[in-house]
Amino acid sequence: MIKRRILIAEDEREFGQIMYQFLTFNGYDVRYTDNGQSAYEQFINFKPELMLCDVNMPEIDGFNLAKVIRMTSNVQIIFITSLSDEESVVKGLGLGNCDYLRKPFGLKELHLRIVRSFQLIDALGGPPQVESEYYFPDKCCIKKGDRLITLTKNENKLLKVLFDNENKICPVDEIIIKIWGDHNIDNMNNLDVLLHKTRKKLEGTPLSIENIRGIGYSIVTLK
Repeated sequence: MIKRRILIAEDEREFGQIMYQFLTFNGYDVRYTDNGQSAYEQFINFKPELMLCDVNMPEIDGFNLAKVIRMTSNVQIIFITSLSDEESVVKGLGLGNCDYLRKPFGLKELHLRIVRSFQLIDALGGPPQVESEYYFPDKCCIKKGDRLITLTKNENKLLKVLFDNENKICPVDEIIIKIWGDHNIDNMNNLDVLLHKTRKKLEGTPLSIENIRGIGYSIVTLK
């Protein structure tokens, strides 16, 4: 039987380890980390079906981590927080496909929330995938309404790199190497120009190139 995958991101290590051991004992495939940056890296590599995410984490807090993840994934997230004000609750729930657990809570309540979350995931058939129906790499063009807009060679390379990495944010270095073959200051400037021109062509389509500062770029299909 395939184990369900859960990622725990909790900066209180003792509490995080308790949850990790409890969920592992109950048959889940679990990863644990104590900061937001590591949580994002594990999200990319581990591909969890469910995340338990503390709001107040170092490096990247829970809300900003969820915003980055929402660029490419609708994975179910349960925020763990001691915050009780309505504004914080609304802020998290507004990201979509999220739930809340307020500290302190018992392991029985935690397990019930997890079981309910997986029931919802299964009922929906899993998280929706980012669509690429507006981009045709073989024809080197994008669809804008009823028209096909031709892309230059490098514009096509850029979009292909982003769509090939649609389940993660693509680092700048990787984009540059795949387009120009090497990384230097000239190609950094070339990428800025290329991004500007490609974004202009994407205007009027559901496609958007998003910049996650300090991490890289991602392609998003807006609904």
